Amino acid sequence: MKLRNIKQAGRLTGKVVLLRTDFNVAIDSKGRVAKDEIFRLERTIPTIRHLIKERAKVVILTHLGRPAGKFCPNFTNKPLALALGKLLNKPVKMLPGVVEEKIKSSIENLKPGQVVILENLRFYPGEDKNDPKFARQLANLGEIYVNDAFGTIHRSTASLVAITKFLPSFAGLLLQEEVDQLTKLVLQADKPLFVVMGGAKAETKLPVLNKLLPKADKILVGGILANTLLKSRGLSIGGSIYEKSFVSKGKKLINNHKILLPQDVICDDISTLHLESQLKDVAELTSTDSIIDIGLKTALVYAHELRKAKTIFFNGPLGYIEKAAGAHGSQALAEHMAMLTVSKQVKTVVGGGETISLFSKLNLISAVSYVSTGGGALLAWLVDPRQPGLKPLII
Repeated sequence: MKLRNIKQAGRLTGKVVLLRTDFNVAIDSKGRVAKDEIFRLERTIPTIRHLIKERAKVVILTHLGRPAGKFCPNFTNKPLALALGKLLNKPVKMLPGVVEEKIKSSIENLKPGQVVILENLRFYPGEDKNDPKFARQLANLGEIYVNDAFGTIHRSTASLVAITKFLPSFAGLLLQEEVDQLTKLVLQADKPLFVVMGGAKAETKLPVLNKLLPKADKILVGGILANTLLKSRGLSIGGSIYEKSFVSKGKKLINNHKILLPQDVICDDISTLHLESQLKDVAELTSTDSIIDIGLKTALVYAHELRKAKTIFFNGPLGYIEKAAGAHGSQALAEHMAMLTVSKQVKTVVGGGETISLFSKLNLISAVSYVSTGGGALLAWLVDPRQPGLKPLII
């Protein structure tokens, strides 16, 4: 897939470039970007530095959280401006609005090479509605539009889709890199290709499973997705979380020899106030058991299988990683993947917010072949690369 790239935009000196990023990161209790989420900002720095070098006036557009079209102080972009300034080693000011007249005046007064970030796009109802009127107001702020937000390409919003009708539009360096690398590493993967897939959201994961089945040699499943497929097999999963509406669809997959499900699990007994995690075979679960992770036997089987791979794609944790007892399986496979990358030159690809956070906390970001900034967007792209945010940029 070829995209119109920012390097094809011509002379940018003095021009106002609206740069759409995906800085939708976690903010910690001190009002700062969470340490393991800085990675998402870092990945856009090459594009920003390119624009600075070209003497453009850089205006960053992004959203944060789900404020539902209303101002919410908990979702202000101020922490993003502070974190971005530290990464660039230069001041980055947040302008207190987006399309107000005072914002336009502030942008007009920028000097070439300056960088500012606007307030949260989702404070405005027109953003999520892909409202052409709001998109035109955004477009009136600049002269060139650049999309570097791979993590949001599956969404039809004003700052991603409608805005491209009003400005010359280009892909940023990160967006181009994501498409190029994922095409090579996943869609054109060296075989055998193994997929580790966990997390929730069966509505996005099941279509990807179907898409990857012809390409993958094995798909190792965990998390709520595994619970749902275990339920599809007719097994009792006790009080475990699963997605009821997808049990029937899961029945079409359960007998596929390429899909491996947990043989044993770590579970909590939800009938007691003093939760004590236990290791159980999946056939032994009682009505009060709640699965929080894959078990030791399953982790060993999955690790053994991964040794056969030449390419591994990991998306979604295999357990409830917010809890220590639910993180062991995901951590073990993450460390195993890193070892295979280094010692056997296996190509390894990681995607999804929680998965990236896991690898970041384990200091394994640099130990895998490629880390994608996409979660739901990555899965949607695997099903159909012509996503809403990419269509206007395709050559």
